[in-house]
Amino acid sequence: MKKFLSIPENEIWSTVIEASKSRFLGFSKHINTEEDAKLFIQNKKNEFKEAKHICFAYSCGSVKRFSDDGEPSGTAGKPMLDVVNKMNLDFIVLVIVRYFGGIKLGAGPLLRTYSNCAKQTLSKTPCVWEEAYKYNIKIDFKEYQTLQSIVQKNQLVMFDIVFSNYITLTLIAPENFVINLGEIISKEKIFFNFKR
Repeated sequence: MKKFLSIPENEIWSTVIEASKSRFLGFSKHINTEEDAKLFIQNKKNEFKEAKHICFAYSCGSVKRFSDDGEPSGTAGKPMLDVVNKMNLDFIVLVIVRYFGGIKLGAGPLLRTYSNCAKQTLSKTPCVWEEAYKYNIKIDFKEYQTLQSIVQKNQLVMFDIVFSNYITLTLIAPENFVINLGEIISKEKIFFNFKR
């Protein structure tokens, strides 16, 4: 079963640090695709138009990208991606916005500042995402009671429950979990954080 560390979906982790009168604002978010990363980066560029540099790094499965955005080569994006990799994070985008304070830091201090800002932005405990299946199920009332018990006992996730002559619902279960109740209308492989 594949697993990876990331941050909770729909959360943005952030931090602000200062170094030699420059302000560094760090932002990180869980992503599912490279397009999600690009959209988040563009949103930050739109939000912080006055900033001198908006550097980024992201990891999305086999796709890993970074940008120094005008900072000396290798002093911003690469150290940010190194932090992401050292923390074993995946499906994550990290953006650091720099408001230049008028004092040049030099390559070494600049690299350490971006690295430190990345670490602080990602310092909360990441959560485990694992391969799972999302099922759309049609079930009768008797089996539904059994399913409720199974969901509670195994920490599965059930939602979008609709009652009529029968019950339809969405169920998320780990990849190796076997569902033997009701009729499975559809099944989709996803990554999911069960410890939400």
